Amino acid sequence: MNFKCFTIDDWFITNRRLFGSPLENTVTLVLDKFLKSLPAGSRIILNEPSDLFTNRLTFDAYEKWVLGLVVKHPQLKFEIGIQIHLQWVDSFWIYNNWVFPRLNKFFQQHHIPWGISEFSIYDRVWKRRLSLSGR
Repeated sequence: MNFKCFTIDDWFITNRRLFGSPLENTVTLVLDKFLKSLPAGSRIILNEPSDLFTNRLTFDAYEKWVLGLVVKHPQLKFEIGIQIHLQWVDSFWIYNNWVFPRLNKFFQQHHIPWGISEFSIYDRVWKRRLSLSGR
């Protein structure tokens, strides 16, 4: 209860196959119970892998899900996080150049901030290997 910021990682991409099925109610109830237990004003970052944002139809469904959470839990402050390896962000942009403008439009319409969350083991693995190799 002393924390004011929480992350929910990969929830949508993991559970989207359940939407519209009988299992949806159970999974959604667990998430709703957790969100209701948080202190009012808590910041909730909905982190999803960048792959989720590469398909426009999935993106549409994701936006609806986020807006549904905002309606159900108005006491919380939601944000969107895109998990991406920063070394690949340029490639992501080249192939999915519609995503960032669309997220900006979503923010402007609904005041739900978004950002990129580094999701990489570069510092723990590759940086060490490169420094040991003398490069």
